[in-house]
Amino acid sequence: RFEQHDFREFLGRCQIQPEEVASLFVLLDSDNSGFIDYHEFIGGCMRLRGPAKAIDTIMLLDEARQLAQTASKICRRVGLLERRLAEVEDHVDRASEDIMVEVRGSHGAH
Repeated sequence: RFEQHDFREFLGRCQIQPEEVASLFVLLDSDNSGFIDYHEFIGGCMRLRGPAKAIDTIMLLDEARQLAQTASKICRRVGLLERRLAEVEDHVDRASEDIMVEVRGSHGAH
Protein backbone atom coordinates (compact mmCIF):
# COMPACT_ATOMS: atom_id res chain seq x y z
CA ARG A 1 0.00 0.00 0.00
CA PHE A 2 1.37 3.40 -1.01
CA GLU A 3 1.39 6.27 1.39
CA GLN A 4 0.26 9.47 -0.29
CA HIS A 5 3.76 11.00 -0.33
CA ASP A 6 5.29 7.75 -1.64
CA PHE A 7 2.64 7.51 -4.32
CA ARG A 8 3.22 11.09 -5.48
CA GLU A 9 6.95 10.39 -5.56
CA PHE A 10 6.34 7.21 -7.56
CA LEU A 11 4.17 9.10 -10.06
CA GLY A 12 6.87 11.74 -10.40
CA ARG A 13 9.48 9.10 -11.21
CA CYS A 14 7.13 7.69 -13.84
CA GLN A 15 6.59 11.21 -15.24
CA ILE A 16 2.85 10.94 -14.60
CA GLN A 17 1.07 14.15 -13.69
CA PRO A 18 -1.45 14.00 -10.79
CA GLU A 19 -4.29 15.02 -13.14
CA GLU A 20 -3.51 11.96 -15.31
CA VAL A 21 -3.99 9.46 -12.47
CA ALA A 22 -7.73 8.87 -13.06
CA SER A 23 -7.15 8.11 -16.75
CA LEU A 24 -4.24 5.85 -15.88
CA PHE A 25 -6.41 4.00 -13.36
CA VAL A 26 -9.06 3.35 -16.02
CA LEU A 27 -6.38 2.04 -18.39
CA LEU A 28 -4.89 -0.27 -15.77
CA ASP A 29 -8.23 -1.56 -14.41
CA SER A 30 -8.66 -4.05 -17.27
CA ASP A 31 -11.54 -5.97 -15.65
CA ASN A 32 -13.45 -2.76 -14.70
CA SER A 33 -13.67 -3.91 -11.09
CA GLY A 34 -12.78 -0.52 -9.62
CA PHE A 35 -9.59 -2.04 -8.19
CA ILE A 36 -6.17 -2.70 -9.69
CA ASP A 37 -4.64 -6.01 -8.70
CA TYR A 38 -0.99 -6.97 -9.05
CA HIS A 39 -1.43 -8.57 -12.48
CA GLU A 40 -3.32 -5.58 -13.87
CA PHE A 41 -0.72 -3.19 -12.50
CA ILE A 42 2.28 -5.12 -13.87
CA GLY A 43 0.56 -5.84 -17.20
CA GLY A 44 -0.44 -2.21 -17.58
CA CYS A 45 3.03 -0.97 -16.72
CA MET A 46 4.55 -3.35 -19.26
CA ARG A 47 2.19 -2.00 -21.95
CA LEU A 48 3.07 1.57 -21.03
CA ARG A 49 6.84 1.08 -21.25
CA GLY A 50 8.70 2.74 -24.07
CA PRO A 51 7.39 4.61 -27.07
CA ALA A 52 4.19 3.61 -28.81
CA LYS A 53 4.67 1.16 -31.64
CA ALA A 54 3.25 1.91 -35.07
CA ILE A 55 0.65 -0.85 -34.65
CA ASP A 56 -0.52 0.73 -31.38
CA THR A 57 -0.98 4.06 -33.13
CA ILE A 58 -2.80 2.47 -36.08
CA MET A 59 -5.11 0.56 -33.72
CA LEU A 60 -5.91 3.76 -31.81
CA LEU A 61 -6.60 5.65 -35.02
CA ASP A 62 -8.92 2.87 -36.19
CA GLU A 63 -10.76 2.86 -32.85
CA ALA A 64 -11.11 6.64 -33.04
CA ARG A 65 -12.49 6.35 -36.60
CA GLN A 66 -15.02 3.72 -35.51
CA LEU A 67 -16.07 5.84 -32.53
CA ALA A 68 -16.50 8.88 -34.77
CA GLN A 69 -18.70 6.85 -37.13
CA THR A 70 -20.79 5.57 -34.22
CA ALA A 71 -21.15 9.09 -32.80
CA SER A 72 -22.21 10.36 -36.22
CA LYS A 73 -24.89 7.63 -36.50
CA ILE A 74 -26.15 8.45 -33.01
CA CYS A 75 -26.36 12.16 -33.87
CA ARG A 76 -28.35 11.39 -37.03
CA ARG A 77 -30.73 9.16 -35.06
CA VAL A 78 -31.18 11.79 -32.35
CA GLY A 79 -31.96 14.36 -35.04
CA LEU A 80 -34.57 12.04 -36.53
CA LEU A 81 -36.09 11.43 -33.10
CA GLU A 82 -36.22 15.16 -32.43
CA ARG A 83 -38.10 15.72 -35.70
CA ARG A 84 -40.52 12.90 -34.92
CA LEU A 85 -41.07 14.22 -31.41
CA ALA A 86 -41.84 17.67 -32.83
CA GLU A 87 -44.40 16.05 -35.17
CA VAL A 88 -46.02 14.22 -32.25
CA GLU A 89 -46.13 17.44 -30.23
CA ASP A 90 -47.83 19.18 -33.18
CA HIS A 91 -50.42 16.39 -33.41
CA VAL A 92 -51.08 16.57 -29.66
CA ASP A 93 -51.46 20.36 -29.83
CA ARG A 94 -53.90 20.11 -32.75
CA ALA A 95 -55.86 17.32 -31.04
CA SER A 96 -56.04 19.40 -27.83
CA GLU A 97 -57.33 22.39 -29.80
CA ASP A 98 -59.94 20.20 -31.54
CA ILE A 99 -61.08 18.80 -28.19
CA MET A 100 -61.36 22.31 -26.73
CA VAL A 101 -63.46 23.43 -29.73
CA GLU A 102 -65.75 20.41 -29.30
CA VAL A 103 -66.07 21.01 -25.54
CA ARG A 104 -66.92 24.68 -26.08
CA GLY A 105 -69.38 23.74 -28.80
CA SER A 106 -71.14 21.15 -26.67
CA HIS A 107 -71.51 23.64 -23.80
CA GLY A 108 -72.98 26.24 -26.13
CA ALA A 109 -75.54 23.76 -27.53
CA HIS A 110 -77.15 23.22 -24.13
